[in-house]
Amino acid sequence: NLAPKQLILFAESEIFRPTVKLSELDSFSFQAQVGQETSTLISFSVGYLEYQAKNYSLSVPYFDKVLERAPKEVYFLDNQSIAYFFRASSHYFLDNHEQAVSDYSKTIEFNPEEIGAYNNRGLSYQNLKLDQLAIEDFDKAIQIDSGFSEAYVNRGIAYSTLGQYEQAIEDFNNAIRINPELLEAFISRGGIYTIVGHYELAIEDFNRVIVLDPDLEYVYFLRGIAKNDLHQYAEAIEDFQQAIKLNQEFANAYTHLGNVYTVLGQYQEAIAELNIAIEIDSHSASAYLGRALAHQALTKFDQAIVDFDKAIELDPDFGEAYFARGAIYFKLGQYEHAFNDYSEAIRKNPQFELAYRDRAIIYILSGEYENAVADLDRAIEINSRNAATFSYRGNAYTGLGYFEKAIEDYTTSLELASNDASIYANRGIAYDGLGEFEKAIEDYDKAILLGLKHVTVYDSRGNAYASLMLYDLAIADYTQAIELDTLYANAYRGRGSVYRNLGKIAEAKADFAKYKELTGKDP
Repeated sequence: NLAPKQLILFAESEIFRPTVKLSELDSFSFQAQVGQETSTLISFSVGYLEYQAKNYSLSVPYFDKVLERAPKEVYFLDNQSIAYFFRASSHYFLDNHEQAVSDYSKTIEFNPEEIGAYNNRGLSYQNLKLDQLAIEDFDKAIQIDSGFSEAYVNRGIAYSTLGQYEQAIEDFNNAIRINPELLEAFISRGGIYTIVGHYELAIEDFNRVIVLDPDLEYVYFLRGIAKNDLHQYAEAIEDFQQAIKLNQEFANAYTHLGNVYTVLGQYQEAIAELNIAIEIDSHSASAYLGRALAHQALTKFDQAIVDFDKAIELDPDFGEAYFARGAIYFKLGQYEHAFNDYSEAIRKNPQFELAYRDRAIIYILSGEYENAVADLDRAIEINSRNAATFSYRGNAYTGLGYFEKAIEDYTTSLELASNDASIYANRGIAYDGLGEFEKAIEDYDKAILLGLKHVTVYDSRGNAYASLMLYDLAIADYTQAIELDTLYANAYRGRGSVYRNLGKIAEAKADFAKYKELTGKDP
């Protein structure tokens, strides 16, 4: 989400502005008429013209000739840095970054104050994922010229790649201070603001760019992402549509537009946009992921899995695709497949909080509570503000019989999500485990008040009432549970036990008989 990096050209000189045609300069007959030194200058001129025409693969051989002859010629002996610079820049545009680094280094060897060589070598280091070396080069460029705004932008991008966002923003601020109309600085700063969640500030930066240049489709796209993250979906749609209007081949804009439609529940519209994205770029893993999620929402699980498979085929390191496919397998009850996908998502991204959490749920279902706690511990390390994660760890602690720890987690979860009825119900079970039946009943009451009128909640509250010998209340709850589910055996057993304690033997026998009919076991 950052601006294009700023490659700096060597300062142009009148001596390198040939007036003859390229075909004439390159001809054998023309070069035969001039001396060797002039022929070398012509080779440079042809290479320079090819470079200016962006024919980089053609410019390199001419610069090779110049550098081969230069040590023997007075003029180029002292000006080799120029040929090295342009050959380096040709290699840069050909993505031959190791060769570019070598040639920029030779440029610096001949001319230690050539600011463009430091800047451009830094860009090649970035492309080689050697960001710290890149930063050192940008440092040197800024040391030579503290007003070099482009070097601040490039260094800021390198800092952002390393996750050093504060330093990145400081560099973008400096670039803007030097040049208040440097679009790349606003775009890059807006991208970082989006990454760190300062969406309003990001939008301000993108707005500034659009005022200066209203035809940059990529900026509308970035602003759409920020607005989407603010849940300003209508405005996000407008921005993605404007990006598409400016560039009808902008596959990522179609992808994000489709994803917004999915969030809004407009799944057919989402699929239509994502189809276009895939038609434009059949290698876009994110487009297949987006379409899979739309199919999933429509419960077209087979089609969703096909798209998830394709996303993973295109990008085997796409952790989100493994996670999303795992969610479908979980929903289908194919827990082994789900477990494997969650594990793969974690391998691809060890910071994938939700993958740890959802794998822990499978551990809980299989009774592997200690493994569940380990996964949930890791999820909480990554994000300590997710109420559901604390709740699930509470469930795991309950399974282990660690009721006090469970209550602590449920309480933390309620601090984060105070109206979640299921958390009150689960904490009630933990209080039951400690024999604190009054507190358990308070939690069951709250769960029911919040709308969780579930058979297990009435049954659990009935058990708590029975433990306190509040038999009439217990019978009422067991009866309510049975009305909700006439096949819920535990409610018959609980009510039968209360009837027996009250001396109502006939009623007790009837309930115990029903329990045995449903379970095949004696109460």
